[in-house]
Amino acid sequence: MSHGIEWAVVNRDVDYLTELRVNGKVPTFCITIDQEGSRRIQARQIASLLPQGGMILYIQGSSGAFSAEQRTIGIERARPANVQLRMLRGRFTEESGYHAVKL
Repeated sequence: MSHGIEWAVVNRDVDYLTELRVNGKVPTFCITIDQEGSRRIQARQIASLLPQGGMILYIQGSSGAFSAEQRTIGIERARPANVQLRMLRGRFTEESGYHAVKL
């Protein structure tokens, strides 16, 4: 930052960004997706697909991943009351999903 290098963080929640903004003289920014908001949209889709309620198998991302935690918060808060979530951990890949369900 002291050498005039701009700093961008993509899809991560980092503690040091505020300090870089205060002490830096060049742009410092973060680009991210509204993970929680995307799951609110998904919850509305679930409600339209299961108007009578039901159960959804929800494969979460890697344990401790910021994006996975935010997505889980979003789906849990917005899901219809008559829809149950069965949550399993995975890594957002087809193979990982297969292994999560197989166990």
